[in-house]
Amino acid sequence: MEGKQRNELPPLLLVHGFGASSRHWKKLIPALEKEYRVYAIDLLGFGLSEKDVAAFRSEDGNRIGLFKVWSDQIDDFIQSVVGEPCLLVANSVGCLAALEVACRFTSQVVGVFCMNPSMRALDVRKRSILQNIFAPLAMEALKVKPLGEFFFSQLQAPDILRQVLLSAYCDPSAVTDSLIEDFARPARDQGALDVFLEFITYDRGPIPEDYFEILPVPSMILW
Repeated sequence: MEGKQRNELPPLLLVHGFGASSRHWKKLIPALEKEYRVYAIDLLGFGLSEKDVAAFRSEDGNRIGLFKVWSDQIDDFIQSVVGEPCLLVANSVGCLAALEVACRFTSQVVGVFCMNPSMRALDVRKRSILQNIFAPLAMEALKVKPLGEFFFSQLQAPDILRQVLLSAYCDPSAVTDSLIEDFARPARDQGALDVFLEFITYDRGPIPEDYFEILPVPSMILW
């Protein structure tokens, strides 16, 4: 980076994780903007993006892989908004979307930086014998509307959100009421429940290990 002007560095595109949004990066963006042009995206189903489960379905109603949909969205964003290849900086499930973009749309990506990528432990290829018994039962139970609505409402409770975020943040003082509201507000939008259930009952598709040996661009993975 030393010796390069801001306009000579690749733009950054920040890709949030599950349940988050572009606002998750609000404290990092001012620091990053000193060196880079910075963009942040709300993946479909999160933040200010549309929350329509139909975006994850084909015309005949079959599921389209979540990460394919999100990678298509990111590619469209790079082409229509950024206008040049990006360095993708991602967190949690956003890492898989970023890795998918790097593999499918290589010309749009100069590198990938993944922080704490989701390992998708309940994917069918990773589940233990017991998980293979109980995980599908739990997923089917959550598809029953009253149960799914109750579970989702509990996750939105400020006290529950605070505990979840405290488990993810090294600095407890970072878990403020404002941060909690950043996570809770989009979950109140129409369609948010359906997208949530679409994600947590998705036990197919790629896992991070699928990408690590085939990535065509420079990458860094941080746990």
